[in-house]
Amino acid sequence: MDKDNIAPLHCSYLYDDSSHYWEKTSKEVFWSKIPIIGWIIAEIEYSKRVAPVVKMVEEQLANRKDINLYDFYDDPLGAEAAVYLNKSIDENMGWDEYRCIHFVPEDPVRIVMWSFSDALDETCVILQIENYIGRELSQEELDKQSEGTLDDIVKFMVAEKQKTRKPDNRSVASDCRFS
Repeated sequence: MDKDNIAPLHCSYLYDDSSHYWEKTSKEVFWSKIPIIGWIIAEIEYSKRVAPVVKMVEEQLANRKDINLYDFYDDPLGAEAAVYLNKSIDENMGWDEYRCIHFVPEDPVRIVMWSFSDALDETCVILQIENYIGRELSQEELDKQSEGTLDDIVKFMVAEKQKTRKPDNRSVASDCRFS
């Protein structure tokens, strides 16, 4: 698939805070007050409510085939970070049927990392990003990244990785020649 012909994912509902998709239904509110069984039923009601939004994004993903992230990055570190991020998203977010790299750099984080199936999905991806860069992210950094694209996160990961990159095993002394 030609990288120039891949449109970023879009879903207007995820950017419209006034959309009815974000308001709990009266059934969800009622059931969420009843421990265990009620919580399960409330979750089922939520899943039914957001199903059209999930379907819209899944249809876009289904049309993406044979994406090679190395085509998007000239820098090997950028490509490595993009593959790492995509695999983390594939493993943790609810896009189960599309368990191969189908996200492109211009895909909005707000769509790709939308936790529609489990509130811990996004947390797992964040933990893996922190593991990759070798430090915890501040709330300010998380907020900033959540409004951008996957490419913004990849660039951030590369910049952070370069800050903490260990120098090669050569020491200054190994470059000296003693006679």
